Amino acid sequence: MGICRNVPAKYSIPPGLPHRKEFFLDLEFRVMTALYGGGAEAGHNDIEDPFRIPSIRGQLRFWWRATIGAQYPNFDELREAEAAIWGSTEQASKVRLRMLFADRGTERAAAGMGPSGRWEKLQPDYALFPAQEDRKHIGNLYFGGRFRLEVAVEEGVQNDVDTALWAWVTFGGIGGRTRRGAGSLYCAPYTYQWRKDAIRAGANCEWPVLTGGTAVMGSQTYSWQRCWEECIAMLREFRQKRYRPRGRSTWPEPDQIRRLTEQWAPQHAPVHPEKTFPRARLGLPIIFHFKTPQDPEATTLNVMDKDGTEARMASPVILKPWAVSPTEAIPLLVVLNAPEPRNVRLRQGKREFDVTLGRNILPELVAAAEQAWGGRKLEL
Repeated sequence: MGICRNVPAKYSIPPGLPHRKEFFLDLEFRVMTALYGGGAEAGHNDIEDPFRIPSIRGQLRFWWRATIGAQYPNFDELREAEAAIWGSTEQASKVRLRMLFADRGTERAAAGMGPSGRWEKLQPDYALFPAQEDRKHIGNLYFGGRFRLEVAVEEGVQNDVDTALWAWVTFGGIGGRTRRGAGSLYCAPYTYQWRKDAIRAGANCEWPVLTGGTAVMGSQTYSWQRCWEECIAMLREFRQKRYRPRGRSTWPEPDQIRRLTEQWAPQHAPVHPEKTFPRARLGLPIIFHFKTPQDPEATTLNVMDKDGTEARMASPVILKPWAVSPTEAIPLLVVLNAPEPRNVRLRQGKREFDVTLGRNILPELVAAAEQAWGGRKLEL
């Protein structure tokens, strides 16, 4: 027989469970444009887990920083406030996410042989090119996905989470290439809202924020796919301006690369008066390919870490369909207020060159969107 011992009085009543008041949201999402990537490996779909909770949490944290986070004067205070809500290695998150239902939709190759026997790419190819550029390894895309997400929020941070959800649905998405409109979402409670209260005033931040940025809203509604194509067509026209079809670029980068590398075809001697790389402000890296023999071999323009290794700079430019209804959207351009790229270098093999960024072309892009869409500009 076992030996029975009396329990000390102070342990006779078990402790109660800790009280935590939570608010629950049950949100339904529809993925309205092609979903590219989204798995644990960049650029690859995840058949078992197409809408990963860690990715969604990362998006919410980013958009919290871009909205409410703008009020903090420095990184240290931002990190402290962010950890208090979203958690860190030292403290638990006040926000819990749970996937209640997920349907990844139908899967299609991003490119392939069409009925006519010609190679065809799903559109807009200017946004989906990472899945299409290597014909031997064409990526797959998901269409028509949907999911239900439960969001449990502790008392006191409801507004923070609601703001992050609004910004995520309005400006972000699911998977990769969301800044070019892929994986755009429709969620009824956040449809066609412009939340001025979410755009917090603040100092010049060292991270991307909406405050101090610019938006352009289109004046006409389209189907979601058509709207996406309108957004990307405007960007493509802006980035690839030429003096004539298939002629020389109006941008200075090609001729400056020719000068720096001292490589050019006889008919392509550098003539552009600017010796700069202004398109670096649209996001890095940029890989320059020249098709004419004797022109430069491929070069890469990118930001460099302190140790000299290539990093990347996410584009401050967001283009996407802005939800009006489950069937219609309007074109939306947002230029985030983000730090300028630093330590930008041009590399060609083992050769490396200093570059100058030149003029800020982001206002030119805003003007191009206004003209293309008959849009309305809004200073954030």
